[in-house]
Amino acid sequence: MVSEVDNEVERDQDKDRPSFARYDLDAEELEQIEHKMVGYVEKRVAEQGIAILWVSPSHNFSNFIRTHEAHYFPEVAEVSDEDESNTLFLALIDTRDDSRRVVHGATVMYPKFMQNGVSRSERAEQDGIETTGFYTIDSLIERGNFTADEFTQYYTDKGMDLSKCLSVETNFRIGERPDDFSGLKPADITYVALYERLMSTTPPLLGAAIFATINDKQIQSFERVGLKYEPIMGKTDLNTEESELGIKSLPVALIYDQYAYDLMSTMSKEVAHLSVE
Repeated sequence: MVSEVDNEVERDQDKDRPSFARYDLDAEELEQIEHKMVGYVEKRVAEQGIAILWVSPSHNFSNFIRTHEAHYFPEVAEVSDEDESNTLFLALIDTRDDSRRVVHGATVMYPKFMQNGVSRSERAEQDGIETTGFYTIDSLIERGNFTADEFTQYYTDKGMDLSKCLSVETNFRIGERPDDFSGLKPADITYVALYERLMSTTPPLLGAAIFATINDKQIQSFERVGLKYEPIMGKTDLNTEESELGIKSLPVALIYDQYAYDLMSTMSKEVAHLSVE
């Protein structure tokens, strides 16, 4: 496994660093940034394959992920500047000769990345708004499924430290599905990346989880890999954004425990992990 946090910004990247979020890059702009993303990984990882690249919201690469995200989820272009600054972007980069492109993207909210040392939930509390700091969970709260206090109490009683958890807000393929890498599909590698963020900061016995909303294909993927999950708050009948559109989905918590640590530690060794700030 390669693990690296690189604060180096090449001159052309620095010149292009965005002063605001963009969800409307044209084809030429997307191609230029994708070329830089692939080149960034190739300079740091000698072996060809699919690498994990985490991107901060202020880095030039983030607008590549934003634009592809908006293709699947047009509503993301309307999110607040605060939520933008509290989002971390994930890209899977395939450097194999017959690919050399970005093949998958995801967005994550994680308390560690809340700006200015004040979490979204603390700001919201000051403004009298009920929130947890996770968009996925707050969306369920807004639809009357449960309250923020009920959510917090439920997982606190289960011995979970919510400040160590993360939530997957969007998760999407970019372009054609690539060949598997080391027996792993891109969806598998995405969750390897998510668990790696927990494994790098939190011992499994402290208790944490990854919150996400999944569909039938993702459920099959979890069962194939052996990932354990449970419905949010133990409920399978929650009203979600997807259900309002007639789309079947299930909000879940993927538990980070010793079992998950052991499983993902083995899978994680197959993939390079990089990060740009």
